[in-house]
Amino acid sequence: MAVVNATALREGGALSVLRQWVEAVPSEPSDYLVFADPAVIPLLPVHPRVHYVGCSTHSMLRRLWWDAFGLRRWLKRHVIRPLLALSLQNTGF
Repeated sequence: MAVVNATALREGGALSVLRQWVEAVPSEPSDYLVFADPAVIPLLPVHPRVHYVGCSTHSMLRRLWWDAFGLRRWLKRHVIRPLLALSLQNTGF
């Protein structure tokens, strides 16, 4: 499974990049887990291999915590070891 961290994308060009990326996801061989703002998820394309998880990081402190600790903790709690990690933000995870 590939993991995409896009919780800070809410509008503009970055959101367009995420939409285009989801539309280009191949129908096989793997699933993709996309962490995004809950308000943005309804705006994103539906794809059988892409699963969205809502994560609100509106404050800078919350976003820094999510990027540094929260995402890894969520993946560990759900026993997910990503094959690919993609951050569409200016921080890695």
